[in-house]
Amino acid sequence: MGRGPFQVHDFVGQKRALAPALRLQDGATARGEPAPHMLFTGPSGTGKSLAAMTLARRAGAEMTKFLGKATTAEIAQKLTQMNLCDIGFYDECHGLENDAQELLMDAIDSGHVPGKLVPGADPAGHVAIPPLTLILATDRPGKLLNSLLKRIPLPVRFKPYPVDEMKEIVARIGDRRGVLLSAQAARDLARVCHGLPRRAEHHVNNLRLTFADSERRKLGLEDVRTYLDEVGLDEDGLDEMAREYVRFLRRNRVASADAVAGFLGTDVEYLKCQVEQPLRFRGLVTVGRGGRVLTEKGKEWAAEKLKARKKGDTRG
Repeated sequence: MGRGPFQVHDFVGQKRALAPALRLQDGATARGEPAPHMLFTGPSGTGKSLAAMTLARRAGAEMTKFLGKATTAEIAQKLTQMNLCDIGFYDECHGLENDAQELLMDAIDSGHVPGKLVPGADPAGHVAIPPLTLILATDRPGKLLNSLLKRIPLPVRFKPYPVDEMKEIVARIGDRRGVLLSAQAARDLARVCHGLPRRAEHHVNNLRLTFADSERRKLGLEDVRTYLDEVGLDEDGLDEMAREYVRFLRRNRVASADAVAGFLGTDVEYLKCQVEQPLRFRGLVTVGRGGRVLTEKGKEWAAEKLKARKKGDTRG
Protein backbone atom coordinates (compact mmCIF):
# COMPACT_ATOMS: atom_id res chain seq x y z
CA MET A 1 0.00 0.00 0.00
CA GLY A 2 1.37 3.42 -0.97
CA ARG A 3 2.05 6.16 1.49
CA GLY A 4 -0.85 8.55 2.06
CA PRO A 5 -0.74 12.26 1.25
CA PHE A 6 1.32 14.64 3.37
CA GLN A 7 -0.70 15.74 6.40
CA VAL A 8 -0.32 18.12 9.34
CA HIS A 9 -3.20 17.76 11.81
CA ASP A 10 -6.31 18.18 9.63
CA PHE A 11 -4.44 19.83 6.77
CA VAL A 12 -3.67 17.61 3.77
CA GLY A 13 -1.15 18.32 1.00
CA GLN A 14 1.06 21.28 0.01
CA LYS A 15 4.17 19.55 1.40
CA ARG A 16 6.66 21.45 -0.74
CA ALA A 17 5.04 24.78 0.10
CA LEU A 18 4.65 24.22 3.84
CA ALA A 19 7.85 22.33 4.69
CA PRO A 20 10.01 25.48 5.14
CA ALA A 21 7.30 27.14 7.26
CA LEU A 22 7.00 24.08 9.50
CA ARG A 23 10.74 23.85 9.99
CA LEU A 24 11.12 27.54 10.81
CA GLN A 25 8.16 27.39 13.15
CA ASP A 26 9.71 24.45 15.00
CA GLY A 27 12.97 26.35 15.39
CA ALA A 28 11.18 29.45 16.62
CA THR A 29 9.01 27.49 19.06
CA ALA A 30 12.07 25.80 20.53
CA ARG A 31 13.48 29.27 21.26
CA GLY A 32 10.22 30.69 22.60
CA GLU A 33 9.99 33.05 19.62
CA PRO A 34 7.24 33.67 17.05
CA ALA A 35 7.65 32.14 13.62
CA PRO A 36 8.70 34.53 10.84
CA HIS A 37 6.05 36.60 9.10
CA MET A 38 4.66 34.83 6.04
CA LEU A 39 2.96 35.64 2.75
CA PHE A 40 0.53 32.97 1.53
CA THR A 41 -0.20 33.29 -2.18
CA GLY A 42 -2.14 31.10 -4.60
CA PRO A 43 -5.63 30.63 -6.02
CA SER A 44 -8.61 31.22 -3.78
CA GLY A 45 -9.81 27.96 -2.26
CA THR A 46 -6.44 26.22 -1.89
CA GLY A 47 -6.55 26.12 1.92
CA LYS A 48 -4.58 29.19 2.99
CA SER A 49 -6.90 29.88 5.93
CA LEU A 50 -6.78 26.27 7.13
CA ALA A 51 -2.98 26.27 6.82
CA ALA A 52 -2.76 29.35 9.06
CA MET A 53 -5.04 27.72 11.63
CA THR A 54 -2.91 24.57 11.46
CA LEU A 55 0.27 26.55 12.17
CA ALA A 56 -1.43 28.19 15.16
CA ARG A 57 -2.64 24.86 16.47
CA ARG A 58 0.72 23.09 16.24
CA ALA A 59 2.42 25.99 18.04
CA GLY A 60 -0.24 26.11 20.77
CA ALA A 61 -1.00 29.70 19.80
CA GLU A 62 -4.17 31.68 19.19
CA MET A 63 -5.05 33.01 15.75
CA THR A 64 -6.73 36.37 15.22
CA LYS A 65 -8.32 36.77 11.80
CA PHE A 66 -8.45 40.09 10.00
CA LEU A 67 -10.47 40.77 6.87
CA GLY A 68 -8.99 42.55 3.86
CA LYS A 69 -11.04 45.69 4.54
CA ALA A 70 -9.91 46.06 8.16
CA THR A 71 -9.27 49.66 9.22
CA THR A 72 -6.14 50.92 10.96
CA ALA A 73 -8.08 51.27 14.21
CA GLU A 74 -9.38 47.68 14.03
CA ILE A 75 -5.91 46.36 13.24
CA ALA A 76 -4.18 48.35 15.99
CA GLN A 77 -6.69 47.39 18.67
CA LYS A 78 -6.55 43.68 17.86
CA LEU A 79 -2.75 43.65 17.67
CA THR A 80 -2.47 45.07 21.19
CA GLN A 81 -4.84 42.39 22.49
CA MET A 82 -2.79 39.48 21.15
CA ASN A 83 -0.26 37.46 23.13
CA LEU A 84 3.33 36.40 22.61
CA CYS A 85 3.77 34.15 19.56
CA ASP A 86 0.13 34.42 18.48
CA ILE A 87 -0.73 34.56 14.77
CA GLY A 88 -2.47 37.44 13.04
CA PHE A 89 -4.02 36.18 9.80
CA TYR A 90 -4.94 38.72 7.12
CA ASP A 91 -7.24 37.06 4.60
CA GLU A 92 -7.58 38.74 1.19
CA CYS A 93 -4.98 41.24 2.34
CA HIS A 94 -4.90 42.83 -1.12
CA GLY A 95 -8.03 44.68 0.07
CA LEU A 96 -6.12 46.55 2.79
CA GLU A 97 -5.88 50.29 2.19
CA ASN A 98 -2.41 51.79 1.96
CA ASP A 99 -2.62 53.32 5.44
CA ALA A 100 -3.43 49.89 6.89
CA GLN A 101 -0.48 48.33 5.07
CA GLU A 102 1.77 51.13 6.33
CA LEU A 103 0.55 50.46 9.88
CA LEU A 104 1.62 46.82 9.51
CA MET A 105 5.04 47.94 8.27
CA ASP A 106 5.49 50.16 11.32
CA ALA A 107 4.31 47.37 13.63
CA ILE A 108 6.83 44.96 12.08
CA ASP A 109 9.68 47.48 12.32
CA SER A 110 9.01 49.02 15.72
CA GLY A 111 6.84 46.56 17.62
CA HIS A 112 4.23 49.14 18.49
CA VAL A 113 1.19 50.98 17.09
CA PRO A 114 0.14 54.63 17.46
CA GLY A 115 -1.69 55.34 20.72
CA LYS A 116 -4.29 57.45 18.90
CA LEU A 117 -5.66 54.23 17.36
CA VAL A 118 -6.12 52.43 20.70
CA PRO A 119 -8.96 53.44 23.04
CA GLY A 120 -7.71 54.65 26.42
CA ALA A 121 -4.10 55.05 25.30
CA ASP A 122 -2.12 58.29 25.16
CA PRO A 123 -2.97 59.65 21.69
CA ALA A 124 0.49 61.24 21.49
CA GLY A 125 2.29 58.03 22.42
CA HIS A 126 2.59 54.43 21.27
CA VAL A 127 1.29 51.07 22.47
CA ALA A 128 3.57 48.04 22.37
CA ILE A 129 2.47 44.82 20.72
CA PRO A 130 3.93 41.43 21.67
CA PRO A 131 6.26 39.59 19.30
CA LEU A 132 3.94 37.65 17.01
CA THR A 133 3.57 36.23 13.52
CA LEU A 134 1.71 38.00 10.74
CA ILE A 135 0.42 35.85 7.89
CA LEU A 136 -0.84 37.71 4.83
CA ALA A 137 -2.95 35.67 2.41
CA THR A 138 -3.93 36.72 -1.11
CA ASP A 139 -4.38 35.62 -4.69
CA ARG A 140 -3.35 39.11 -5.84
CA PRO A 141 0.00 39.87 -4.18
CA GLY A 142 0.78 42.54 -6.77
CA LYS A 143 -1.78 44.81 -5.07
CA LEU A 144 0.31 44.95 -1.88
CA LEU A 145 2.83 47.72 -1.32
CA ASN A 146 6.31 46.64 -2.33
CA SER A 147 7.69 48.01 0.94
CA LEU A 148 5.36 45.68 2.88
CA LEU A 149 6.27 42.67 0.75
CA LYS A 150 9.95 43.28 1.48
CA ARG A 151 9.25 42.99 5.20
CA ILE A 152 7.77 39.48 4.91
CA PRO A 153 10.68 36.99 5.08
CA LEU A 154 8.85 33.80 4.09
CA PRO A 155 6.71 33.53 0.94
CA VAL A 156 4.58 30.37 0.75
CA ARG A 157 3.01 29.60 -2.60
CA PHE A 158 -0.05 27.33 -2.63
CA LYS A 159 -0.89 25.41 -5.79
CA PRO A 160 -3.99 23.46 -6.85
CA TYR A 161 -3.91 19.92 -5.45
CA PRO A 162 -3.30 16.76 -7.50
CA VAL A 163 -6.14 14.23 -7.70
CA ASP A 164 -4.69 11.84 -5.09
CA GLU A 165 -4.60 14.59 -2.46
CA MET A 166 -8.01 15.87 -3.52
CA LYS A 167 -9.44 12.36 -3.12
CA GLU A 168 -8.22 12.28 0.48
CA ILE A 169 -9.69 15.74 1.07
CA VAL A 170 -13.04 14.72 -0.46
CA ALA A 171 -13.15 11.59 1.71
CA ARG A 172 -12.41 13.62 4.86
CA ILE A 173 -15.10 16.17 4.03
CA GLY A 174 -17.53 13.30 3.41
CA ASP A 175 -16.71 11.78 6.80
CA ARG A 176 -17.19 15.13 8.50
CA ARG A 177 -20.57 15.70 6.84
CA GLY A 178 -21.72 12.11 7.23
CA VAL A 179 -21.76 11.45 3.47
CA LEU A 180 -20.82 7.86 2.58
CA LEU A 181 -18.69 7.69 -0.57
CA SER A 182 -17.13 4.75 -2.37
CA ALA A 183 -13.45 5.07 -3.31
CA GLN A 184 -14.44 5.45 -6.99
CA ALA A 185 -17.00 8.14 -6.16
CA ALA A 186 -14.48 10.07 -4.06
CA ARG A 187 -11.92 9.97 -6.87
CA ASP A 188 -14.43 11.04 -9.52
CA LEU A 189 -15.59 13.90 -7.35
CA ALA A 190 -11.96 14.85 -6.69
CA ARG A 191 -11.35 15.12 -10.44
CA VAL A 192 -13.98 17.82 -10.88
CA CYS A 193 -12.72 19.97 -8.00
CA HIS A 194 -9.87 21.25 -10.20
CA GLY A 195 -7.41 21.11 -7.32
CA LEU A 196 -9.41 23.34 -4.95
CA PRO A 197 -10.55 22.03 -1.54
CA ARG A 198 -13.22 24.72 -1.36
CA ARG A 199 -14.89 23.20 -4.42
CA ALA A 200 -14.75 19.84 -2.67
CA GLU A 201 -16.71 21.33 0.25
CA HIS A 202 -19.36 22.58 -2.16
CA HIS A 203 -19.60 19.36 -4.17
CA VAL A 204 -19.85 17.08 -1.15
CA ASN A 205 -22.57 19.21 0.42
CA ASN A 206 -24.47 19.40 -2.89
CA LEU A 207 -24.17 15.64 -3.24
CA ARG A 208 -25.57 15.23 0.29
CA LEU A 209 -28.58 17.36 -0.63
CA THR A 210 -29.09 15.63 -3.99
CA PHE A 211 -29.45 12.19 -2.41
CA ALA A 212 -31.63 12.08 0.70
CA ASP A 213 -30.16 8.70 1.70
CA SER A 214 -26.51 9.79 1.40
CA GLU A 215 -25.98 9.22 5.15
CA ARG A 216 -27.43 5.70 5.01
CA ARG A 217 -25.93 4.16 1.88
CA LYS A 218 -22.59 4.46 0.17
CA LEU A 219 -22.81 6.69 -2.90
CA GLY A 220 -21.10 5.30 -5.98
CA LEU A 221 -19.78 6.46 -9.32
CA GLU A 222 -23.20 6.57 -10.96
CA ASP A 223 -24.51 8.79 -8.17
CA VAL A 224 -21.69 11.27 -8.76
CA ARG A 225 -22.34 11.26 -12.52
CA THR A 226 -26.06 11.83 -11.90
CA TYR A 227 -25.29 14.76 -9.60
CA LEU A 228 -22.89 16.35 -12.11
CA ASP A 229 -25.45 16.03 -14.88
CA GLU A 230 -28.16 17.64 -12.76
CA VAL A 231 -26.03 20.67 -11.91
CA GLY A 232 -24.88 21.11 -15.52
CA LEU A 233 -21.30 19.92 -15.20
CA ASP A 234 -19.68 17.58 -17.70
CA GLU A 235 -17.43 14.67 -16.78
CA ASP A 236 -14.50 17.11 -16.50
CA GLY A 237 -16.40 19.31 -14.07
CA LEU A 238 -16.78 22.17 -16.57
CA ASP A 239 -19.97 24.22 -16.69
CA GLU A 240 -21.66 25.75 -19.73
CA MET A 241 -19.77 29.05 -19.44
CA ALA A 242 -16.43 27.23 -19.50
CA ARG A 243 -17.51 25.19 -22.50
CA GLU A 244 -18.65 28.34 -24.32
CA TYR A 245 -15.23 29.85 -23.55
CA VAL A 246 -13.52 26.91 -25.26
CA ARG A 247 -15.84 27.06 -28.26
CA PHE A 248 -15.18 30.81 -28.60
CA LEU A 249 -11.42 30.26 -28.65
CA ARG A 250 -11.80 27.40 -31.11
CA ARG A 251 -13.50 29.77 -33.53
CA ASN A 252 -11.27 32.81 -32.91
CA ARG A 253 -7.94 31.07 -32.16
CA VAL A 254 -6.76 33.92 -29.88
CA ALA A 255 -8.66 36.49 -27.82
CA SER A 256 -8.11 39.04 -25.07
CA ALA A 257 -9.67 38.69 -21.63
CA ASP A 258 -11.97 41.60 -22.45
CA ALA A 259 -13.16 39.90 -25.64
CA VAL A 260 -13.87 36.58 -23.92
CA ALA A 261 -15.59 38.26 -20.98
CA GLY A 262 -17.71 40.32 -23.34
CA PHE A 263 -18.75 37.25 -25.28
CA LEU A 264 -19.68 35.39 -22.10
CA GLY A 265 -21.49 38.35 -20.62
CA THR A 266 -19.37 38.58 -17.50
CA ASP A 267 -16.59 40.78 -16.11
CA VAL A 268 -12.87 40.21 -16.55
CA GLU A 269 -12.22 39.61 -12.83
CA TYR A 270 -14.79 36.81 -12.70
CA LEU A 271 -13.42 35.38 -15.93
CA LYS A 272 -9.89 35.20 -14.57
CA CYS A 273 -10.71 33.98 -11.05
CA GLN A 274 -13.56 31.57 -11.76
CA VAL A 275 -14.08 30.61 -15.39
CA GLU A 276 -10.43 30.26 -16.43
CA GLN A 277 -9.18 28.41 -13.35
CA PRO A 278 -10.57 24.96 -14.23
CA LEU A 279 -9.63 25.39 -17.89
CA ARG A 280 -6.04 26.25 -17.07
CA PHE A 281 -5.88 23.56 -14.38
CA ARG A 282 -6.89 20.95 -16.96
CA GLY A 283 -4.36 22.33 -19.45
CA LEU A 284 -6.97 23.35 -22.02
CA VAL A 285 -6.22 27.08 -22.13
CA THR A 286 -3.05 29.10 -21.81
CA VAL A 287 -2.48 32.83 -21.50
CA GLY A 288 0.31 34.51 -23.42
CA ARG A 289 1.26 37.98 -24.60
CA GLY A 290 -1.12 37.72 -27.52
CA GLY A 291 -4.06 36.68 -25.38
CA ARG A 292 -5.94 33.49 -24.56
CA VAL A 293 -5.41 30.45 -26.79
CA LEU A 294 -6.28 26.77 -26.71
CA THR A 295 -3.44 24.37 -26.04
CA GLU A 296 -3.06 21.28 -28.21
CA LYS A 297 -4.89 19.37 -25.50
CA GLY A 298 -7.58 22.03 -25.56
CA LYS A 299 -7.97 21.73 -29.33
CA GLU A 300 -8.36 17.96 -29.06
CA TRP A 301 -10.84 18.36 -26.22
CA ALA A 302 -12.87 20.89 -28.21
CA ALA A 303 -12.93 18.62 -31.27
CA GLU A 304 -14.21 15.71 -29.17
CA LYS A 305 -16.91 17.90 -27.65
CA LEU A 306 -17.98 19.08 -31.10
CA LYS A 307 -18.45 15.48 -32.16
CA ALA A 308 -20.47 14.82 -29.00
CA ARG A 309 -22.70 17.83 -29.72
CA LYS A 310 -23.40 16.55 -33.21
CA LYS A 311 -24.44 13.24 -31.70
CA GLY A 312 -26.89 14.99 -29.40
CA ASP A 313 -24.94 15.28 -26.13
CA THR A 314 -26.00 18.73 -24.90
CA ARG A 315 -23.04 18.93 -22.55
CA GLY A 316 -20.53 18.68 -25.38
